[in-house]
Amino acid sequence: MDIAAEPRPSGRRARATRLTRRGWTLAGAGAGLVIGSRLLATDELAVVGVAALALLVAAFAYAATRPRPATCSRVVDPRRVSAGTPARVELTIHSEAARPSDVLSVVDSVDGGRRAARFALTGVTADAPVRASYPLTTARRGRYLIGPATVTTYDPFGVSAKTWTAAAETELVVLPRVHPIAAPHGLGAGLMGSESATVAHAIAPDAHGEFHALREYELGDDLRRVHWRSTARLDQLMIRQDEALAHARVTVVLDVRAEQYDHDTFETAVEAAASVIARVARSRRPVELVTNDGTPARAAEHGAPLELLLDALATVEARNGIRADVALLPMRRSRADGLLVAITGAPDAGVRTALAARARIGTVILVTTAAPSVAGRAVLVDASQRPFRDAWNLAMARSPHVAVS
Repeated sequence: MDIAAEPRPSGRRARATRLTRRGWTLAGAGAGLVIGSRLLATDELAVVGVAALALLVAAFAYAATRPRPATCSRVVDPRRVSAGTPARVELTIHSEAARPSDVLSVVDSVDGGRRAARFALTGVTADAPVRASYPLTTARRGRYLIGPATVTTYDPFGVSAKTWTAAAETELVVLPRVHPIAAPHGLGAGLMGSESATVAHAIAPDAHGEFHALREYELGDDLRRVHWRSTARLDQLMIRQDEALAHARVTVVLDVRAEQYDHDTFETAVEAAASVIARVARSRRPVELVTNDGTPARAAEHGAPLELLLDALATVEARNGIRADVALLPMRRSRADGLLVAITGAPDAGVRTALAARARIGTVILVTTAAPSVAGRAVLVDASQRPFRDAWNLAMARSPHVAVS
């Protein structure tokens, strides 16, 4: 479905009438003929030169007094897209004249004018708008401005032109790639509502009075939570879900210190954060995104849209000059009753100390683009030698569940 783009005011007015390349050539030729006629004392050359200049002036006046011939509306489908997923822009050109228009040149700028789509149209009428479209490549995450679109009309000789702004700017948000990954340890017990799980089966309170439910087994679940009676009855592994764990917050801390990464490894870290957040959100668990540059945390819970977190990741950048004590605060202060996913380029001594201080947390996931040693409490996902998705799923399959102390 196409989503109508809300235009953003560009603040740009119609450009002044200008000479085209052909017009500048004619101006040079006319001036040269006039000068040559004086040097050679030849009146015929002067007549031809003056005629060329007179034609140029008349054409310029014609273009300058022309009313705006057309306006444009723009549709971007979709307005928010993951990196690598194609997007498409459709322009609808509406004529403001009663008779068919002359040749119109329509140019739609992309990414601050670094690229542009160009169309040549003719015969556009008020009751028969013309549609033109072009694809957009979305290889890099970020926020991009499409537009403004301009429409240009020419005099009959093509020596002068006038350009108007026909459509204002529209924003396109390119999100980081989200990879399909297994549920992290500690999250598996709260996966009600994920796509792969069947409708949970409510069961009686356990001996501790905590209500819980049943769902299908997923990769990464602790086998000690298998409900064997239901497994035997349904002929498939069923996992017990405790009510308390179903609402525990997951905190994703993204280390944005530039010294931890190069360009490619930082993009890997951003995609890892997006993938974990999306996986947690599908489980209907509250999730919080924290970057260790002092930016306030962003959370998706109680129906808050996941898009808020992914939009933040679309524009996050690695930064220099972040103090070590500031960088480690999010890891030290994350909730002790939830799951911490710390994403960093290399867990140095400060990171390991901060993670070790979380005495009450049962499982710590450390996503890294290097391969140093980490504390035994942490599950290391090393994405330096293989793609992040494969490294994550392999770590979830191999690593034992760490019980909450």
